[in-house]
Amino acid sequence: MPDPRTPVLVGVAQLNQRPDSLDDALEASALMTEVAVAAARDAGAPALLPAADLVVAINGAWSYRDPARIVADAVGASTARTVRTTHGGNTPQMVVDMVAEQIVSGGLDVAVVVGAETIWSRRRTRAAGVDRSVTEQPEGVAPDETWGPELELVDPHEQTRGLQQPVEVYPLFETAIRAQRGETVDAHRDRIARLWRGFNEAAVANPFAWSRTEMSAEEIRNPSAANRMVAFPYTKAMCSNWDLDQAAALILCSAEAEHRISAAAWSRSQLLHIAFV
Repeated sequence: MPDPRTPVLVGVAQLNQRPDSLDDALEASALMTEVAVAAARDAGAPALLPAADLVVAINGAWSYRDPARIVADAVGASTARTVRTTHGGNTPQMVVDMVAEQIVSGGLDVAVVVGAETIWSRRRTRAAGVDRSVTEQPEGVAPDETWGPELELVDPHEQTRGLQQPVEVYPLFETAIRAQRGETVDAHRDRIARLWRGFNEAAVANPFAWSRTEMSAEEIRNPSAANRMVAFPYTKAMCSNWDLDQAAALILCSAEAEHRISAAAWSRSQLLHIAFV
């Protein structure tokens, strides 16, 4: 058996939500709960959820005060500490690192990490005039902890020059890279189109990718009615997309806890087998 404090990733789950009827669209906290349950099922140990010491919610475009508490209560982990992260594309990996460190130090045995966005359905329900209720938490509710720095992503020097959004900044990086490499504009556009073609191939092969339309490098590179130029040299196909409903969860625990909970689950299954034979 490994060191009892070894962090172990025991369960993962992800999902896309794109229902035929907007009336069937679930809110973000419900999706978080659903993938948490699926991650425990993936681990083969549903008992991991009520045994959780910690539930972490990756910050998203929603208004919950403490979404991790909603999930914790729903899965029977009402005594678990709750965490909400600050914004940042780095936060999921940061959380995994921090959870692993706490497991190694002995301060944690079982942690559930969840995240979800429902921008796709929210925009469409609003446009269609569909009333979708969202779980509200009383004023004053707050997570036990907040992880991550409050990042100032834009400084006054950039603001005065109209540089605030990633779509305004990354093209500058791209142009600087082209200049440093000594590429012509066309050679550079060809190269990054081939790079994005590889990303597209991965997405087409991934059943959990939101957009799975196959595109050639030329279709990605060149503007069209369905692929407008967003910020040179980036067409729409080269830009990130947050108009989606997706959720993911993972469960991390110490090797000791994993062994103990798995053994208990195995014993119960054996007893049930004996009872029905």
